[in-house]
Amino acid sequence: MYQKEKKQLDEILSPISDHIIKTNKKLLENLSKENQTIREIAKYAVFSNGKRLRPAFVFLFAKMVNSDITYKHYLLAQVTELIHVASTIHDDVVDNSPTRHHQPSVFKQWGIKEAIISGDFLLAKAMTLLSQIENTNLISMFSKITEELCSGELQQLMQTNNTPALDEIIEKSKRKTAMLYIAAAKGSLFVSGADKEAQSAAEEYAKNFGIAYQITDDLLAYKDDYEEKSQFSDFENKIFTPVSFFACEENPKIMLMTSYEEFQNEIKKTNALEKTNLLASQYINRAIDSLSFFEDNIAKQTIINLTNYIKERTI
Repeated sequence: MYQKEKKQLDEILSPISDHIIKTNKKLLENLSKENQTIREIAKYAVFSNGKRLRPAFVFLFAKMVNSDITYKHYLLAQVTELIHVASTIHDDVVDNSPTRHHQPSVFKQWGIKEAIISGDFLLAKAMTLLSQIENTNLISMFSKITEELCSGELQQLMQTNNTPALDEIIEKSKRKTAMLYIAAAKGSLFVSGADKEAQSAAEEYAKNFGIAYQITDDLLAYKDDYEEKSQFSDFENKIFTPVSFFACEENPKIMLMTSYEEFQNEIKKTNALEKTNLLASQYINRAIDSLSFFEDNIAKQTIINLTNYIKERTI
């Protein structure tokens, strides 16, 4: 399942594949300068089958407004990926998730202390690269994004013993997932010299895309052929997703179950998956509608294809 999904994504992003390859080379160069332990852990985390969606946003949004790709875009692409990877390393520790992209998570491979420090290192490296763009507005934007990522994680931890409202779950998805897509899209247009109206349209798109992506990611765990059951850590930690929220509306006892298999089976007896699919579609449609501000070109069509892809992968 994962390899098929990765192949589909690579085909969609083929118009910017050269830029992604160059970004990977630059990431490798920057990480190779560190001491052996940090270098080994950082390379493992950054190059463990990541999709590079956030760097893709940087290049696609720049091309959508017909901007040349400059060194600033490559710096921004690296920054978004490093922040993302750092957050996943820390998330895996907090959630006690043993795998990431079908490989042992960093804390399982090296230890909790090493994982926390390596995540901190990648975040610091991202800030160092960001400073090379030499723009205080961009630094302020990413500082806010990092703050929101942490706030989203804390919000999730505080929800574990209570049944949250659906709006709270969506807000958590915005903070934990959508904010970094917003930084990639809006930051790219900022670097490209686009006006504030274009930046606002990009922000609206990225917000809805990020929320939809998180919702569909939650849905994937219920596919019979999906190999990485990431939903298990949410179940263990009693973290609510739209799926479990809708299921609890019909059967409040679902989140009290102690067996993950029983939990999944009971979920499938409700209308939760159908309702969650509908919710994802609403955010996907909002994302695509927000692109109407931009003129049609190959980059815009690629973004639309990418948006439709995140829905199709759950079918």
